[in-house]
Amino acid sequence: MVAPKDGKGSLNHGIGLSLVATAFAHPLAYVKVLVQVGYEPLPPKKGKTFFGKDVLHLPGFFDYARYIKNDDGFSGLYRGLVPRVLHNFVSSSVTNAVCSRFQSAEEQSSDSEETDEEYEPPAIKTQSEFLIETLQLSIGKAAGVVISYPLHLISVRTMVQFVGKETQYNNLFSSVREIYQEEGIGGFFSGLVPQLLGEMLSFWVFRTLTYFIETYFGIDEFSRSPSGRLYIQGLSQYVASLLTFPFFLVTNMMAVNNSRLAAGNPPNMPIFNNWIDCWVYLSKEKLLRRGDSIIRRTMPIRPNAALQLAIAK
Repeated sequence: MVAPKDGKGSLNHGIGLSLVATAFAHPLAYVKVLVQVGYEPLPPKKGKTFFGKDVLHLPGFFDYARYIKNDDGFSGLYRGLVPRVLHNFVSSSVTNAVCSRFQSAEEQSSDSEETDEEYEPPAIKTQSEFLIETLQLSIGKAAGVVISYPLHLISVRTMVQFVGKETQYNNLFSSVREIYQEEGIGGFFSGLVPQLLGEMLSFWVFRTLTYFIETYFGIDEFSRSPSGRLYIQGLSQYVASLLTFPFFLVTNMMAVNNSRLAAGNPPNMPIFNNWIDCWVYLSKEKLLRRGDSIIRRTMPIRPNAALQLAIAK
């Protein structure tokens, strides 16, 4: 997470790979955001589950992306990419800069001497060492989240303006002007609290689960190898993402709520007093996991929802 002392080239390489991955996967993130804010431009189709139960199949990623491409052109699939790339860059840079302050010169030197050819399993940290290190890394993570958040908000609004065909967020300058004139400085941080809570909870769950597995189950050669540790970290990241998804859903909804965007106002979205109000609404409507899967999406057919069936036919 923190770059080695002599690893400027490695850091740049890592950031470069991250930016390429972000650009490549952006259409997926774009569709996910639109689904999260409740935009459903295509009617569902009636179908059955594997067990034969009647359900409505909502459009998946490919159908959704095709709709965007037909309406907005191929480049339309990359709405919001620039502020999203900048957000990731700023967040990573700030996090690494803050975390490096906690790194001792001895640790940095030790890290810089490690090579893949002479890999040695890291020593298991004591609980005290683990807590101190995680707390230090959390401070860096939190700083990165807070400082980069306005760029995340601009990215989300740039994507979501597809719903109402607005043009206020066509570039960074017009976006900043729109937010400042309409909402003031506070507008740049709409939805920050659930984002920060989600990032911190996700980070602690990831770190704690990884530490627990490596400490109490990492006893064989595979679990202590680089590939084994990557597998453990991947599993931990999946669990952390699963548990904290509702926080990021609420974040994206609050990022557009009560703005001048059609997607953030009735009838597309209720006006919420705060992020907790949004969470309660989503919980009551059983929508706290909306958008967590966009490849295969289904919804039950409600007995009193004749309109659902009419649309699906």
